[in-house]
Amino acid sequence: MRILFLGSDKFALFSLRKLHEEGWLKAVITRREKIKGRGQKIEQTAVGKEAQSLNILSYEVETLRGFPKPILQEVDLLVSVAFGLKIPPEFINRFPLGEINLHPSLLPAYRGAAPIRRAIMEGKTLTGVTIHTLSLNYDEGEILSQLEVPINDDDNYSSLSQKLAEVGTKLLIETIREREKSVIKLIPQDHNQATYASRIKKEERYINWNRQAKDIVNLVRALSFQPGAITRYNKEEWKILKARTLAGEISLSEVESTTLPTKPGYFLTTEERFLVKSGEGWVELLEVQRPGKKALPIATFLKGFRETERLFQNE
Repeated sequence: MRILFLGSDKFALFSLRKLHEEGWLKAVITRREKIKGRGQKIEQTAVGKEAQSLNILSYEVETLRGFPKPILQEVDLLVSVAFGLKIPPEFINRFPLGEINLHPSLLPAYRGAAPIRRAIMEGKTLTGVTIHTLSLNYDEGEILSQLEVPINDDDNYSSLSQKLAEVGTKLLIETIREREKSVIKLIPQDHNQATYASRIKKEERYINWNRQAKDIVNLVRALSFQPGAITRYNKEEWKILKARTLAGEISLSEVESTTLPTKPGYFLTTEERFLVKSGEGWVELLEVQRPGKKALPIATFLKGFRETERLFQNE
């Protein structure tokens, strides 16, 4: 078995390492990152760094078009995981065992770039992983295998991403073994049932305190720990990295009996708690990061916080 692996982001590392352990990797292709910062330094992708550390033959590309052909003649199977570049026609239907992709959703649901974040943002309690054949259109290939994964109430993007990467890698290895035996039945996707998970735009990261508490908490979970949900306070943009709907010793009736206005965005603090009124219910902030500062658990944050007013700007 000789595999050409296409991958870039951290999500792909579990698969890369396992394929390497199996001794199947012929080469790796990863995305060439853009030059960043004053020093014009080119940052390697997570996969690029890992391939280098494992001494795997690797290529960094801005596009797959015009990729050197000789290496392609030495490959049995192409595997793509969180690659981030369009795969051109010359890479489709050319390898003896085909071309497959690991996608972190139960296709045809959540096709696209941000399936994990979108599922959490929309309050879903179930997601999964899909191994499918590559096609010219993103995430529209035939399904080889799927596995459901629950979304727990305390899952955020980081924890759910890791869970799906681990489960997906196990399914990927099993599917490759079955693919080699030619015993897998391909299942066409029902395109009429497709939903889409586009990239998160910056304007979507701003918290609208008029929304229900559970929706705000889902946004925080979906964006944590990077890039973070944002709220504005006194011309500062805070990142809210962890939050929950109101729970604990302070009951909802006690909060509502205070003299604070109930306009969404107003908040109250105790020595260790930070509570914000939403359009329906209250949100308790658990971890916050101010501009240029470290992320802090709320009890630590409050030790240095002196409010000048008790209102977050609404979006």
